[in-house]
Amino acid sequence: TTGIELSIVEDQCLKWILNLMNTWDIPLLVSGTPDGIAALTQRLSNLQRFASAGYHRFDPFESATCDAFRKVLLPRLGKYQYLEQPIAVNDELAKLIFNETAGVYRLIIALWISAQRVALDRPRSDELTLADFAVAAKTYTAPLRPAVQALLSKDPERMAKYEDLLPREGNFWPSFWDRVSR
Repeated sequence: TTGIELSIVEDQCLKWILNLMNTWDIPLLVSGTPDGIAALTQRLSNLQRFASAGYHRFDPFESATCDAFRKVLLPRLGKYQYLEQPIAVNDELAKLIFNETAGVYRLIIALWISAQRVALDRPRSDELTLADFAVAAKTYTAPLRPAVQALLSKDPERMAKYEDLLPREGNFWPSFWDRVSR
């Protein structure tokens, strides 16, 4: 009920962001976990600046076949391939990416970049393959695996192991239990 208590480092970071927004005069896009966003909104000065462009919450994609993922994001990501023989953006790729990221935007991007690294690091290779995504998931994004599995399970106990996974909104819990019971 008292809000998130900020450490000195977090408070300095907020002041730096505020200074950046005041002096550079460029738009700033902020992305973060629910508690990170809550920390950023502890100051009226930050809230005023964030409100100028609006607050847009991006929930994870529901499935590998979700239209927003399969027909919007994934085809656009497909344009960003840096090998001579790009991978086909198809249902198999969508399923692999979803299963390794639980549909979380930042994790999808991290896996996409990591798979490109795997392919570029392979000697005498000029193609991006499903195996590159699998290797990237087992190496570069491996530390995320337990949290991804918790998200995919929709099990409140498994998800509760990650304090920053669940939003601290007052109206969150009714919608959370509704989604979990589906």
